[in-house]
Amino acid sequence: MARYSLIMAGEVHIKTPNANPPAKRNEVCIQGGRYGWLIAADTVDVAVKGHVTEFPSDESTVIAQLPVKDNKVPKHKLLHDGPCTEEQGDFAGL
Repeated sequence: MARYSLIMAGEVHIKTPNANPPAKRNEVCIQGGRYGWLIAADTVDVAVKGHVTEFPSDESTVIAQLPVKDNKVPKHKLLHDGPCTEEQGDFAGL
């Protein structure tokens, strides 16, 4: 199911070990707070083997998940495979 996820506190490490991009593009660490938004959309039709999520922080991790209307990812422009990077400037203007 596609959904918005907001990591409000803590840290989340997500990796897609069986994806096509190079290994360094297959994982991301997300700190809770302002830039903690993501759209989880690795449904079976696009990511057969899914993802692995770890919570490496000693701090409690708090996540709010909200369904995406009609289970469809909103219109967007794909910049590249894999997660955004800090070098992309304020995470695409958020």
